[in-house]
Amino acid sequence: CNYQRTHHAIRQIINQPQIDVNTLAESACLGYRQFKRVFSNYVGMSPKEYYRVVRFQRALYLLQNHPGIEFVDLAYSCGFYDSSHLVKDFKEFTGCSPTQYLSSRSLYSTFFSVVKSVFYKWMIGKELTFAEVFKIRKLYKKVILYI
Repeated sequence: CNYQRTHHAIRQIINQPQIDVNTLAESACLGYRQFKRVFSNYVGMSPKEYYRVVRFQRALYLLQNHPGIEFVDLAYSCGFYDSSHLVKDFKEFTGCSPTQYLSSRSLYSTFFSVVKSVFYKWMIGKELTFAEVFKIRKLYKKVILYI
């Protein structure tokens, strides 16, 4: 049952960029703290951390495919409250602003494809190996600490 709740929450995070953690907890019929514990046990990070990674990856993907997109449109499309929140998260994940990032780094990120393949395997019910879990956690830490 908790597996299904977590699976449903992951799908909601991916499909609804504006959703918040309290809404996820309510849809799982759990309190916020219990939902956070269940989600963290299955995914390896809190729902908020996972949501931030997905939101950030969505921003990278949109920048890659629409390099001329306005930051206000990008922020809204990715679920940020406004462009200042996008810039704040972007600086936290990359160490620079989106403009600096675009001018100095490759837009392509492998994190999303690795996360997608591992989570797809998990979502269809296949058991993850320790190596896969370790890899996803290691990549997550790289994204958080990327400079």
